[in-house]
Amino acid sequence: MRGASPRRRPASPPRPARRRATGTLALSGYNLALTALAQGDVARALCLAGTVETSRGLSGASTWNRALPYFLSVCYSARGELEAANRWLETGRVRRGSGPAPLYCLLAECLVLCREGQTASVVQELKQRWGEAESSGRFALRLSQLVRAFALEQLGKPERELSAALAALRPVERGELDYLGLHWPALGDFLRRRGLSAGA
Repeated sequence: MRGASPRRRPASPPRPARRRATGTLALSGYNLALTALAQGDVARALCLAGTVETSRGLSGASTWNRALPYFLSVCYSARGELEAANRWLETGRVRRGSGPAPLYCLLAECLVLCREGQTASVVQELKQRWGEAESSGRFALRLSQLVRAFALEQLGKPERELSAALAALRPVERGELDYLGLHWPALGDFLRRRGLSAGA
């Protein structure tokens, strides 16, 4: 009796196909991370974005790959972990090289500056680079507007200037931005006093 012939293994997909599949999964993970942060789930956003970064699945998608370190910096700033936020800022600068500022670059830089108490620098950066903020997407723009309003108050700017900054931020649902104040008491207090917090 003849022995059964060995079963052939299915052929592996060609390398370009594997790279495309990995890239598609990484981009999906990145988009899920953006959604998680927009919903206020910073821990999930960090987990998803960290997995994407570790997979190197976005290495072939230069736009998203350059933006990812800045997004991670934003997440760590939201949690008050400035050492990690600064580390990812530096990673972003290295990865960016001499190219244009990617998404989340301005927001990440301003969040770190604001966390460090450099509110005058925040206002100046946003004034000089506001076009960059406006082209960064609705979510990043809204956070930039919030950081600007908070920085203006910290600097003791006139109420009319602050009111204009807050008007640009609206419409915003009460409690929508509360997650940013969980590890940032001064910002949490600002959100409550300005009627933006669920606890206002």
